Amino acid sequence: MISNFDPPDDALWTLTGAAQITDAYGALSQPNALYLFARLVTGPGGAISVLTRSTAARSFAVVPGVVYTIRPSANGSAAGKKIKLTLSVTDGATSADVQLDWSGIGVGWEQWGGLQFVPTGGIIEISLSAGPPDVGFEEVDFDGYWLVDELQILSPTEALIMASKLAAMTALRDALAAIDGTGGYRLNLRGGVHRSLIQPDDDHVQIVYPYGCVVEDDETITAIEDTALEAQWDVEVLFYLEETWADRFNSSAIVEADKLSDDIKRLALSDPTLGGEVNEMHLLGFSPGTAGTIPDAVFAECSARFRLKQYVDLSTL
Repeated sequence: MISNFDPPDDALWTLTGAAQITDAYGALSQPNALYLFARLVTGPGGAISVLTRSTAARSFAVVPGVVYTIRPSANGSAAGKKIKLTLSVTDGATSADVQLDWSGIGVGWEQWGGLQFVPTGGIIEISLSAGPPDVGFEEVDFDGYWLVDELQILSPTEALIMASKLAAMTALRDALAAIDGTGGYRLNLRGGVHRSLIQPDDDHVQIVYPYGCVVEDDETITAIEDTALEAQWDVEVLFYLEETWADRFNSSAIVEADKLSDDIKRLALSDPTLGGEVNEMHLLGFSPGTAGTIPDAVFAECSARFRLKQYVDLSTL
């Protein structure tokens, strides 16, 4: 399971201190991220006059005796070198926690290795907090904040899913090809989604509009504590729509692009794991491209961008 701090999950967190769930500071998975602000102000003689911490806590249902891997993605670019981010988990009988500082993650969004926990009961509470160290204050007057997103609570099965990129890309193509104007979809692609780039002016191709072409960007593979791999890649899907102009004010392609935008969002929300072939699929954006912009055109190009992620337990390979 994954919490992205978006509705309806955002209402399930208990926030204390200066913690917020907000879209004001950026997020890894739009729109929201967890914002954890911390401040230390010292007075004369080094005595603490202001100490601000932030905490967010939430309960999750789990299976007793199963090893869960708990790891958030975090952005400590505005945390300062002295403000720690702490991940804690408890089932009421046992507890575990791990602490991260800015030097351990660097600038920007990064996935944190997190911790493993074996619950003895069916409920665990996870908390995330930001604050300066409990002891050893020598610094004065600093503040900053951590951002947290995509909190993962993964069982061994969830952490494995599929290790096949071919299966993931095929599942994405098949899911897009199933957009047929029925079952809540608005545009009919008639199965015309291809794993190669076919442009309308390719002389050897008999074009039937609309159709799509799946184009992959670079893949990033990251080792996680020598026990697992994370594979992440971005995919752009180019769609070609027939463009007919009733007059200079009415484009048929822009209407179809609007329908396609609705369909792409519906797909991303209804099948975020592509039938179990990926751990996560995120819709990064949709662009109407040239639809409605070139009055003499006979076709228009628009695009959707996806990010796919797989987590592979190396012990199973």
